[in-house]
Amino acid sequence: MISIKYIKIIILSTILLFNTLVKGYEPLARYGHGSIVLENNLYFFGGYVKESDEKEINTNDFFYIDLSKQFDSLNPQYIDLKPTSSPPVRFSQGSLTPNNQGTGFHVIGGVLDDINNNKPFYDNFVYEYEETTNSWSVPKITNSPKYSQLKEFVSVFDDGKSYIFGGINADNPKTILEMQIFDSESLTWSLASNKIPNLQALSGYTATLLPDGTIVYIGGASNPLSDIYIYDTRNDMWKYTKIDAEGIDPRSGHTAVLASDNRIIVYGGVRDDNSEALPQLVVLDTNDYKWIAPKIEETESRAHHMANLVNDYMIISFGKFSKSNSLSNEIQILDTRTYEWVDSISFEPTKSANSIFLTSNETSETVFPTYVMSDDLSSGSDKGSNSFFSKVPKYFQAVIFCLGGLIVITIIFLTYYNIRRKKKAKTRHLSVLPYTNCNEEAKEDIIREYAH
Repeated sequence: MISIKYIKIIILSTILLFNTLVKGYEPLARYGHGSIVLENNLYFFGGYVKESDEKEINTNDFFYIDLSKQFDSLNPQYIDLKPTSSPPVRFSQGSLTPNNQGTGFHVIGGVLDDINNNKPFYDNFVYEYEETTNSWSVPKITNSPKYSQLKEFVSVFDDGKSYIFGGINADNPKTILEMQIFDSESLTWSLASNKIPNLQALSGYTATLLPDGTIVYIGGASNPLSDIYIYDTRNDMWKYTKIDAEGIDPRSGHTAVLASDNRIIVYGGVRDDNSEALPQLVVLDTNDYKWIAPKIEETESRAHHMANLVNDYMIISFGKFSKSNSLSNEIQILDTRTYEWVDSISFEPTKSANSIFLTSNETSETVFPTYVMSDDLSSGSDKGSNSFFSKVPKYFQAVIFCLGGLIVITIIFLTYYNIRRKKKAKTRHLSVLPYTNCNEEAKEDIIREYAH
């Protein structure tokens, strides 16, 4: 009976080990998180998740996907960073932008809560993650922003500066009408001009940087997609243009990325009554500022998700489903050239070059490695990638590990069980020696036999 019990334990341990090796880290479904691409990594931070009682709670979850390896949207290989580099604050509905050196990123604003009691914690408006040291810190900011409890905004990074327009002030809930600028080099805050007669305060919008240094603001609460606001970062000037958006629902909580030919790809979002915004995917051609609605295979649309552009692929992560209002733990990949959903992509990192860099809902220009589509999905730049074991699929690696673990555990168990059995037999036989009719010499022989 004892042996059967231990065999069951061995089998259960092997199953748990196998599941851990195959599945790895699996983040909870969430919305309102931040995301950013640095080097070969796509980072995710924070967001709202649901607890067992369906209560939503802000998190400081921190994990990433290695884009230098094959990326399968149906089974993304997340790597949890929280055990080795736990963020100092819970975060959602803010923005992630690169630091001045390009070796990490700044967390700017958002809903910030204490990691211990989940209560509002606004002692700092900016936090920094340094990728080279895998560590968090609070930058020493020279001055304070005009609004330091801001959420539902987008930060656009250009030439070392993050441009933050609008948003909702958390301590006095109202949409503000200011452009705040954070200089990542001097670590200072300033205000841009807002001198435009019909400029509207925005929240839940998207902001996309064009190559000429202008930022295009699309949508947001109570703002139709016919009203386009454009900010010139070079000359600190606003421009407003009215375009035809017939048949296109207004929306907020959507995302937008800039394709290589200056098309702004807009996905998802909800209308002001929280219903699904249609069409799911619309495209603004910034060459002539006209909306088009390409045909795509429709899936359940999302809001309050994130989108990151890598090469020609729009990587959409998590969010809240527009119809069911349930949270998503899924990744979708859209080919922006064909407007088709794809399941798997692979990239080869190359030398650094000027490339479009996505920091949350927006794009911006900076210097980071570009990516080239790999013809061989198994090819990569990992160290030791030429070794035999690195070429073995993860599923078979898990099988090998589990079999090895099972053999080791079985050997340990059998050794322990054999020793225990001998001890019991020795105890049982030696306990009756005083009552045997053997002479003393025979008793000594019995003792020597069971001593081995």
